[in-house]
Amino acid sequence: MLTIKGPRRGIKRNEVHITLEDDDARSMIEEFALAPRLRKIRHEVKFEGHVWQVDEYLGYLEGLVTCEIELLSEECAFVSPPWVGREVTADTRFRATALTTLAESGDQIAIRDLIKHTQSVQA
Repeated sequence: MLTIKGPRRGIKRNEVHITLEDDDARSMIEEFALAPRLRKIRHEVKFEGHVWQVDEYLGYLEGLVTCEIELLSEECAFVSPPWVGREVTADTRFRATALTTLAESGDQIAIRDLIKHTQSVQA
């Protein structure tokens, strides 16, 4: 699947998803990807009427797990699953570019600190 993401406006952004054949997706990544890609396994988990996308990172970021929910609007009510940790939407350290840079650095202390940060539940 090809996902094109628009600019962030607060906590929201528009996305367009286009289904691709596996061979086409691989070819596009090989030709057009400018930075190393993040390796992760995405799980879709249903909870209280919503689908949560849970990303389990691999490689240098192994141990980092993030999740997100896509809502129709910012005002849409939802219940967080008990396994959701700290809210990191506004934390730029969790953007794909920052995670890629961190993974490339191999800085195990910074990676461990980032993982610990996500495991701390909000007060």
